Amino acid sequence: MSDEHLMDYWKLKQLCRASTEDILMLPDFQLYETEKLEYYAFQDNGANVLAVAHGDTVGKTPQHAWGMTRSGDETWVISPTLDDRLGVYTLVHMLPKLGIVVDCLITDEEENANSTGRCFETVKEYNWIVEFDRHGDDAVTYDYDWENVVRGDFMVGSGTFSDISWMNHLGCQAVNVGVGYYAEHTKRSYMVVEEYLSQMKKFMGFYEKHRDTHFPMKEKKSWRNTVYSYASRPYSSYQPHTQSWWDDEEDDTPLLPTKAEGVVDEVDEEDEVYYLCENCTEEFFMEDTIVVSGVVVCPQCGLDVGEEQRRYFEDDKVVDPVGIMGIQ
Repeated sequence: MSDEHLMDYWKLKQLCRASTEDILMLPDFQLYETEKLEYYAFQDNGANVLAVAHGDTVGKTPQHAWGMTRSGDETWVISPTLDDRLGVYTLVHMLPKLGIVVDCLITDEEENANSTGRCFETVKEYNWIVEFDRHGDDAVTYDYDWENVVRGDFMVGSGTFSDISWMNHLGCQAVNVGVGYYAEHTKRSYMVVEEYLSQMKKFMGFYEKHRDTHFPMKEKKSWRNTVYSYASRPYSSYQPHTQSWWDDEEDDTPLLPTKAEGVVDEVDEEDEVYYLCENCTEEFFMEDTIVVSGVVVCPQCGLDVGEEQRRYFEDDKVVDPVGIMGIQ
């Protein structure tokens, strides 16, 4: 399934540019409002599998926030809202194109760590839940205990939380499948189209094998002890995940590099330290940095991070796992 004809870039572009309100009011979805004025949208397709994505994003959705480029043999789509508009695109366009029938839930407030997935109630008993809100090409189960099943089709990674972390009340297992985006929560967020299509092919196999099998909820025995019900936490304890560069209405910094040549992809936990851009003074993780024509670019302002920071990168001996960085 390497054929790019499966992708509808125009539709993905429209979703990336849309407001959260427009996403929650997509055609064929029913908008639900809770007593606390929280929202989610649901589409009942008569399926026994539930698919989830969240409509909110970190920051705004400027009309020019879109671009495409080639990096080696890869096709990249660049947009700061791919998390999780790519998940919405998967639910609304890709899965139907692949003949996969699922019920669809689009949540809100995931980026504020207060997903409205916790508000979703149904009389249906789903066999399992899948979410498409994950960077890279693996899958994560959080505290749902069915890694042995998921591992049959996906590499299983580790993660912190997403919408499904609040949805154990539905009584079945859940998995979050990577959709090939990277550098989420930055202006330079991008997806690798070939990686996305590979993940869709894996999911097709997983769906065909397991769509008619019910996997009852079973909590993983770990230090976390249970799948947290975040709805029980006080709403006031959550603050929006924002970054200062979204707040400047007059920001003229171009969103896209002339040619994106690579990113620092994988960094061990002990190396996940903040770096400071000499231009905008914003902090950033090494793993979120893009390299353009050999220049280390700040993911916040889009400018060269500065000579001192480049020296730190060289000292840390950054390794490019896909061979396109130009930094050794």
